[in-house]
Formats: sequence, structure tokens, C-alpha cells
Amino acid sequence: MRAPGELRLREPPTAAAVEAAVAGADLVIAVVGERTGRVGANTAGEGRSSASPSLRGDQEELIGLLAATGRPLVTVVVSGRPLLLERVARTSNALLLAPLLGEAAGDAVAAALFGTADPGGRLPASFPRHLGQVPIYHGHRHGSGYDHPTGDTYAYVDLDDQSPLFAFGHGLSYTAFELRHAGEAEARDGMLRAPVRVSNTGRRDGETVVQLYARDEYAGVVRPVRQLLQFQRVALAAGESADLVLEAPVERLCHTLPDGRRGLEAGDVTLLAGFSSADIRCTATVPVDAINV
Repeated sequence: MRAPGELRLREPPTAAAVEAAVAGADLVIAVVGERTGRVGANTAGEGRSSASPSLRGDQEELIGLLAATGRPLVTVVVSGRPLLLERVARTSNALLLAPLLGEAAGDAVAAALFGTADPGGRLPASFPRHLGQVPIYHGHRHGSGYDHPTGDTYAYVDLDDQSPLFAFGHGLSYTAFELRHAGEAEARDGMLRAPVRVSNTGRRDGETVVQLYARDEYAGVVRPVRQLLQFQRVALAAGESADLVLEAPVERLCHTLPDGRRGLEAGDVTLLAGFSSADIRCTATVPVDAINV
């Protein structure tokens, strides 16, 4: 008997069968992941939870056999939630996430794969390396979790890398971008402002998402190691640069104070700008005044 929703081939994949299937191919595009819908043996969607967020059935084995053929392997993962993809990412030459895109999925995936569109999506969640890391998220409490500003962390003794496989906000393009300071960061008139310059240093046009995070360095209660405040999508031609001012109300940092009131204590706030929660390119520390809400 086969478990409901289990994705298995009619026959277990073998190296010989896989080699025969890709014979004559210069490159392999493998589509794996979850299945959703209103009827049928679906593995994702409303009311479809999983005890283990792994690729179901023979899919991971199939990816390993395809990689073993020596042909370049591009893996498309159809999923509506973070999955354990460490082995798939390690054996694939490229990985594209297609998050249950609906009826326009085919055109969108084809455009990204063949380069007629520059991939512009960014992850709305962190993807773990191992099931034991769950829950894992970019805004964990300062002093705990996988990341600490001092570099010291005491977490899983059997994991060499404590970080997510793919961090919140991560996403790649067919071109490359740089980010640097374009002025002094400040907290003034109730706003946090971080001037930055983003540059397309690659050879083709593309889009990126510049993200602004903050860390309260002086809170009387434990706060997140980073908190997303603002983001901005930028489209740049090859070689083009643009100056941005990422800004957000200081009130977005307000929280419940030790005495039960909601507000913000006076002190330093570190602003962090980058291309993901793990790819921070610019930092600056600014003093902020107390706020009582």
C-alpha cells in the first residue's frame, strides 16, 4: 500500500534507467516538489501538514541519480513552504523555487529558466539545513539562535554550519549587484533613514530587492537580532547605479517595555542594509529618543 499523497515512481529509479532517459541531453531540468489542488492525493495546501518537510517519495533519490550522470542539472522545486533541500542544492548546478504559482506557472518558470526574465523573487521564509533547526527564522532573539553579532554561538554541536540553507530575503539574479553607503544614516523627525547606492555590476539588466533591517542595542527586554523595517525593489540596466534612501518610522521598533507600557527606550539602534537577512552590505548605528505610545 502507498501512503496518501506519497509521490513515487511506478518503479524505483535506477542509474541505468536514468542514464537512458537523459541520453543525448546536454542539460537536465528536473521538476520536483509538492502537489496541491482541491481533489486527489495532494501533499500541500490547506489541511496538508507534514511531520517531515522533505521531498516525498523517490524524488531526492532521483535527483541524486540525475546528478550522477555528470550532465548539468537544474532543479525546479514546486513548494508552498520551506523544505529540506540541502542534498538537492548540493548536487544541482542551479535551483529555482516555484512556490505554487497557479495557472501562469509554466510561462513564469520557462521565462526564468531560459533568461527571458530576470528572477526577482525573494524568500519570505528561511529554509533550514536540518529538521532539528526548526523553528528557524531571521528575527530570532538577540543572543540566541543561529546568529549573534559577536560571532559567538552555542547551538547544535553536530552541525558545522548553524545558519539556514537559504536565509529570509535570499534570491539570485542573472546579474550582480553591489551596495554601499551614500551618506550618513540618521534618526530624525520620527524617521530612520539610511542612504545607500545600489549598482548593477554585471553584464545584463536586472532587478534586486534592497532590504533594511534594524537591531535595538539598548532595549531593557530581549529584542530580535534583526527586524525587517523596509525594502525596495530596484531595476537597473547593466552598469547603472541608483541612490536610494531607505526609511521607516522609528515607531516600528516599539515593543512592550519592562513596566508593561508600549514604547521604545532611548539608546542606539543599528541599521543594516543588504540583499538578504544574511547578506548585509552596510551598517550604521544611530541614537534614538525614547517613545511612549
